[in-house]
Parts: sequence; C-alpha cells; structure tokens
Amino acid sequence: MKLIYETVGFHNYGLAIILFTVFIKLVLLPLSIKQTKSSVLMQKLTPQMSDIDRRFKNDKNKAAEEKMKLMKEHKASPMGGCLPMLLQFPILIALYWVISSPLKYMYGKSAEMLAVLKKFIMEVKGFVPGTVQGDISIVNFFNQLDPSSVDATIQEANRYVVDSGVLQAGQTAISSGELINTKFLFGLIDLGRTPTINTGTLLGPDWKIYVPLLLIPILAGLTAWLAGKYSTGKLKKKEKENDPKKPAAGDGGSMQQMSKSMILMMPLMSVFISFTVPAGLGFYWTISNVAAVVQQILVARIVEKEAEANAGLPVIQSKTIDPVDAGKGGKNDGRMGGKNRQNGG
Repeated sequence: MKLIYETVGFHNYGLAIILFTVFIKLVLLPLSIKQTKSSVLMQKLTPQMSDIDRRFKNDKNKAAEEKMKLMKEHKASPMGGCLPMLLQFPILIALYWVISSPLKYMYGKSAEMLAVLKKFIMEVKGFVPGTVQGDISIVNFFNQLDPSSVDATIQEANRYVVDSGVLQAGQTAISSGELINTKFLFGLIDLGRTPTINTGTLLGPDWKIYVPLLLIPILAGLTAWLAGKYSTGKLKKKEKENDPKKPAAGDGGSMQQMSKSMILMMPLMSVFISFTVPAGLGFYWTISNVAAVVQQILVARIVEKEAEANAGLPVIQSKTIDPVDAGKGGKNDGRMGGKNRQNGG
C-alpha cells in the first residue's frame, strides 16, 4: 500500500486504494477463473441433481449419497469456488489496520512514539479524535490544519516528543511526507474520517466533513447489492439453460438459497461496517464490488472462449438408476435378448 501510495498513487489516498484494489483482483484472477469453471461445472450438473432429487424424493440420505457420487465422478465441488471469497476477509482485516494506523504499518512508527503524539494533539492542541481508532487521528489532526501552519506544528510536535524522552535531540517523530493525504475528490471526501449518523455531528461545525461521508456507506451497500444481484442473475440464467424443465418456483436449490441470503446480508454488512471504520475501508469495499462485477464479466468470457476452443463441455450423463424403473429395465432387457436370439436364429 505504501509503495502504491508513494509511486503510481501520486500521494493520493483514494487513487492508491483504487490501484490497490485492482492489484488484488489481478492477483486473485487465476483463482477467480477456477471459481467460475467450478460454478459452470456445477450448473452443468443441475439436471442430474434434479433427476436424483426426483428419483429419491423419499430417501434424502440416498439422494445425498448419489449427488456426492456424481460430483466425485466429475470432480466437482459446491465449495470449489469459495477460496477467492474467503481470501477477501484477511485482506480486508489487514487493510483495516493499515487504514486505521498508517503511521504504524506504513511508516513503522513505534507505539510509544505514537502515544506521545496522540497526547500532543489532544492535550496540547485540544483535538478531539472522536471514535477513531489507531493513529489515523494524528493524520486527521494535521490534515485539518491550515496549510500555512502545518510545518510549524510538525516542528512543535517533534520538540514535544523529544522533551518527553522518547527521542533524542535532532531526531524527528513525524515529517510532512508521512502525513497521508486522505482527501479525495478535490477534498470533498476525507477518507481518514469515520462516517456517522449522529445528527449533532452532521449539523455541527464539521458538517462539511461528515455529510459527504454518508456517500461511502450508501455506495458500499448499493454496490454490494448490485454485485450480488448480477451474480445471482447469471446463476439463474445458467441453471434455466441447463435444466429448462425446472419450474420457476424451483429456484430454491442450495446454491440459489445461499445467493439470496448473500444478496441480503452483504449490503447490510457493508453499510454497518462502513459506519464503524475510517471511510477509506468503505471506499475500498465499494471499488472492490465494482471491480468484482467487471471481473465476473471478463472471467466469464475467458471461460466461454476456453469452452469453445475445447468444442464445449461434454454432455454429462447420469448413471443413477431409478429404483422404480430398475425392475422394468430388467424385463425390457430380457425381451430384447429374446428378440436378438430369434433374429440370430
């Protein structure tokens, strides 16, 4: 993140988050392709799965056993595409710490030094960090200063840290180059602040900071809903293509139920999280959702072209024998055998 911010990000925090998101998507692209292939294979098996449910509708255990055999035979797994999703969570947690404490994780400041700097901005300068966690509050303090007074305040802060005994004379606790520029969209949105619905804050003297921040939770929830809706729409379309006899009310398969739950849960979770962390994380979540839709479109085309190059996926035939038809099949086989013997004679 630091490398992106200081190079191709041009010291623009919002741009750095966008580029970081694109980088993560590119790294996870091979896994995303594998995920899509797994989903396509599971969709191809949909008619056979429905057939098994019909054949063993009175024996759920047998139906589950036959489904497992079918998936094992074709090397399919309903959980085969979950790895990219699971990897998102440790990335999100790591990014939370980086965004909440950039001085610690990007510039290696010690906890003791940061504690003294926090004491300086709160006790000496009277800055109220609010509910912000981590050392982003120090960055927020310097970012809200008049540009003409920033250098003098940095020198004052460095003298304060030296006087506290944490540093020796001549050493610096912080420099102007280490103050993350959290302003984005021409200063309209401060990604270092945390969105709030507190009316006192929204209608108070800092309303110009916090009212625009309401866009972050709204966009995070909206893009999460759109991403889930797009993904589920593609799934329904594929399942209908693979199993045209399936009734419209039969969209209640396990994959569909999971998708419907995610469509409801992810937007709500995105909005909730965006109101509890610095806006930079909600912004990452928003860009990640948009990138996910673009990635799904591109990956789907890659998989489709690969399938066309291989003359398409082979038709999958179910080897499951209907227990009701098993006896009939034996009789038919006997009659056919008799006819063959007569013809042979």
